[in-house]
Amino acid sequence: MQYENIAAINKTYPHVYLAPHLDDAAFSCSGLIARQVRAGEAVLVVTVFTADIAPEKKPHDPALKNVVDTARRRGEDRNAMDEMGVDYIWLDHQDWIFRHRHPIYRYSLSPGLLRGEQELTDLITSEIREICQRVQNRHLYVPLGVGQHADHQLVFQCSLRLAQQVRPDLQIIYYEEIPYVLFPNLLSYRLMSIGQDPAQSSEPDLLQTLSMMQAGRAFWSQLREVPTLLGKNPWMRWLAYGVIWAFLIYVKIGMRPRKTGSLYGRPLVAQQIDISPDLEKKFRAVRCYPSQIEQILDYPEKMRRMLATYAGALSSGTKIFAERYWFLVK
Repeated sequence: MQYENIAAINKTYPHVYLAPHLDDAAFSCSGLIARQVRAGEAVLVVTVFTADIAPEKKPHDPALKNVVDTARRRGEDRNAMDEMGVDYIWLDHQDWIFRHRHPIYRYSLSPGLLRGEQELTDLITSEIREICQRVQNRHLYVPLGVGQHADHQLVFQCSLRLAQQVRPDLQIIYYEEIPYVLFPNLLSYRLMSIGQDPAQSSEPDLLQTLSMMQAGRAFWSQLREVPTLLGKNPWMRWLAYGVIWAFLIYVKIGMRPRKTGSLYGRPLVAQQIDISPDLEKKFRAVRCYPSQIEQILDYPEKMRRMLATYAGALSSGTKIFAERYWFLVK
């Protein structure tokens, strides 16, 4: 069921998922969601950036055509929510590419808010707080911010305020965002940027163990196995390769975040959740978003293999499929 506004919410939910965009919950969390629904637990998905704008004001970059087609994406999201068996609400705020003139700047190496986002962050925080008070949820699932997307980081910043302002019994849990977490070392970088120990990511630290040339080759070999963001265009692979080299140089010249610490005095603890019985349910939820995956060659085989490889890698050789979540220690 879709709620038209916050005032219409009239029941309690033990689990509330915050999704920046119209696919984040399904791509990243649908395995755990399916497990919770199967157990008879109510789930509410709150998607933040779903508002449309006038066609003449939309970016006209062909590379963004599927991103800016809000009507199509909303229809896909309805199908995915029905597939997962959850209730949902759209908060009707504009995506970064609608709020700002230069869409490329939506990715930032900084862990904090970008300029001009404070007022919007305050508003969204107040809306999420009201939802939590209405539904009396025990768990709030929030994007970790892997990939450094400005919208994801904004929702992450909202959670830091909510951790102090809602209820002492509310458990805030961060999830790893697909497809960003599929790229090598983006998770480690995010953990470091918020003062966490990157060793928890179980990723090899290429920047310490390899030379610049070796690290570049290692990244490139892994990129060939991650088609989601690269699509059909071979030039996108070379562009990604260039971005990776720029990232390596950025880190090497001394701007690398500190390696250890805690988040506002509170650490994150990782936990892998077995989703093996619900893996097919996750695949079906992801398939509800053709606008976001139709550029992948040989879909759905590559998408299934990619998600299964990631889910299997988290299980540390135990032959189960998992999703990983990061619990904010109280």
